[in-house]
Amino acid sequence: MVTYNNDEHLIDVCFHINKYSLDLNDMSISIGDKIIIMRESERLNRRQFSELIDIPYGTITYYETKRSIPPTDVIMKMLNHPKFKKYMMWFISDEIAPESGQIAPALAHFGQEETKLVQSKKKIG
Repeated sequence: MVTYNNDEHLIDVCFHINKYSLDLNDMSISIGDKIIIMRESERLNRRQFSELIDIPYGTITYYETKRSIPPTDVIMKMLNHPKFKKYMMWFISDEIAPESGQIAPALAHFGQEETKLVQSKKKIG
């Protein structure tokens, strides 16, 4: 499980969970959403990702917007890139094995516990 100590990062993670309409009770995430989460966790825009893995920008757009599903060879091309190899187990099975270097992307909500925001007792204004 990923632990977030920084409130600002926690808010960012919650934004991404809501942005991609991920149901935390049903952890099945579409392939398109997994590609987005993986890409954004590496702080890449769609163009950079496209160039890095040598897949046309429009094709990536179709995958991320769920207009088409990438074939197995394209998924393997993405996951075999050194930058994304660490996400292979998560991408395929929603599981991780940190001892083997297999982790979930930073923006993926992974684990059984829900992420909760804790209100600060500071008064503003």
